[in-house]
Amino acid sequence: MSRKDPILCLAMAVLLAACCLGAKVSRILPPEEMAPPLRVDGDRVAVIVGGGLEISLELLEAAERVAFLKERQADAGGDPFAPHPTGLFRFTTFRLDLANRTRHEVNLHPANLRAVTDATPHFPLEYTAAYEHFISRRRFDEALFEAVSRGAFFDNVVVKPGGRASGLIAFRNLPERFKKFQILGSNVLIGTEGRSFVIPYRVVQEKVPRK
Repeated sequence: MSRKDPILCLAMAVLLAACCLGAKVSRILPPEEMAPPLRVDGDRVAVIVGGGLEISLELLEAAERVAFLKERQADAGGDPFAPHPTGLFRFTTFRLDLANRTRHEVNLHPANLRAVTDATPHFPLEYTAAYEHFISRRRFDEALFEAVSRGAFFDNVVVKPGGRASGLIAFRNLPERFKKFQILGSNVLIGTEGRSFVIPYRVVQEKVPRK
């Protein structure tokens, strides 16, 4: 037996013990009540940008996600963002609501948003990546993909003065463990002026039993 064998056995024993005891994963929760411009209302976190644009986010679990898509007439016959059985991909989805109380048109593109885990940015699914995922990987037909697109923000969103918009933003394969999490928005256009915002979240560690 080589000298490395005891070390390898010890490493495998630790790994097996971790699997039996369960691993810790990070769970995202709304922040504690915060002062304006941030407002926390249950599971929804809102921020006022540019004096009149309200941007609110709510993390949606699978059942809430499916209900939202049905409400938006974007039913895809189940949960289009369900994790792949092989674990190749999984999604974290937020409901994004925009209420434009300014006198200007608002433009927001998914590329303006990112989720930051610790110091690592992750961009939401935009149209090209969404098309590749649902058409090439999931084998959706065009009609089914367009149905999903009616309930998600894959492309630029335009909101007229006094108008509202609501859709899902989806982040693919966020890490399972991190200590800090926030949603950042940059260059959100209100008229011709670009605005930014930050929505911080609380992160707690939960033990998940391994099957």
